[in-house]
Amino acid sequence: MTATNFQTLKSTQAMGEAMKGVTKAMGQMNKQMNLPALQKIMREFEMQNEKMEMVSEVMNDAIDDALEGDEEEEETEELVNQVLDEIGIDVNSEVKWVCVLLLILIHRLLWLVD
Repeated sequence: MTATNFQTLKSTQAMGEAMKGVTKAMGQMNKQMNLPALQKIMREFEMQNEKMEMVSEVMNDAIDDALEGDEEEEETEELVNQVLDEIGIDVNSEVKWVCVLLLILIHRLLWLVD
């Protein structure tokens, strides 16, 4: 038997011993794990994760809608100011604010109907 053959034999034996130890450790881990409980936890995690994604999507849509509404209110107010200026109503008068409030109310009611 040559030195190379002897070294190969020792390496193979060491690999066999290592695999034996890994197999034993894996067997012990399998005995300790409660697979049905782990599957239940994973299903619950998946359900909660999906729920969180849906809530996040709804909240993002609501925020986007709210921000769009602010722009529309500004546009509405600018339009009201322009109309009031054209018909000669003082922008500092109370009438202007009543008109603005009525237009905003109408705008919001129409938005709710859509």
